[in-house]
Amino acid sequence: MHLVVPALCIAAAMLVGAIYSWIPGYIKIKLNVNELISTIIFNAIAIQLVGWLINFPLRSDLNNIARTRRIDDTAWLIPFNRGIFADVEWFSGARLGVGFLIALLAAFLVWFYLKRTTAGYEQRMTRGSSLFARFGGIPTGRAALRAMLISGALSGLAGAIAILGVERRVVDGFQASGVGFDGVLVAILSKESIIGILLFAPFYAGLNLGATNLQFGNLPRQLGGIIISFIVLFSAMEDFIRSRLSALWKRRALLGRTPAVTKQDGTAA
Repeated sequence: MHLVVPALCIAAAMLVGAIYSWIPGYIKIKLNVNELISTIIFNAIAIQLVGWLINFPLRSDLNNIARTRRIDDTAWLIPFNRGIFADVEWFSGARLGVGFLIALLAAFLVWFYLKRTTAGYEQRMTRGSSLFARFGGIPTGRAALRAMLISGALSGLAGAIAILGVERRVVDGFQASGVGFDGVLVAILSKESIIGILLFAPFYAGLNLGATNLQFGNLPRQLGGIIISFIVLFSAMEDFIRSRLSALWKRRALLGRTPAVTKQDGTAA
């Protein structure tokens, strides 16, 4: 497998993602514009820009759906069924490959950064309470900007892995597939835990993508979406469910400690 060309492509994608996400981060610091609103607007701008590039200057042919040329084999992140697991039948139809290992490495680096470095500590303190961090001498503006740069670089990495390792070309509609919002949902349901994300992301992908094959087993393909909806619903109700269960346990404990009232005839009430 070639290493130089894929590494350069991934580095370029991460650099572009970091630079592009720096803009809403800078707006957040200087103008106090909500980063959720600004990133949604900048995402829409990026989607339109990529759509124009695919349909006009980078279009490869006159196919009904606009698409770019297929990437060269020198930039291909080879799947496992073409490499170390070529003889394993379980990987025969899978597109899982080197990009999965890169994602695991990125997750470890992010965990190490957040848990084992001074900058990561500043990041966590700023997220917990920006006012407390500011009084503690932590530069909250710099930490917020650093978070935007890292998130943009990770987004670029995810896009590079998807194109170089799975799609091998950019097809019109890929930029508006909503994968980014799926990532936000996975992060929220995983409580922003690196280990939780690594465990929940394959489960979510299996429900989301594997549901299309359920219709061949006399099951509706909407079943995956229904399960995901219930997961989101119960996750949003977590505090309510915890409070109700806590109230029930306290009530049960109080009833268990209440002494029995003895009647005049000597029997317990």
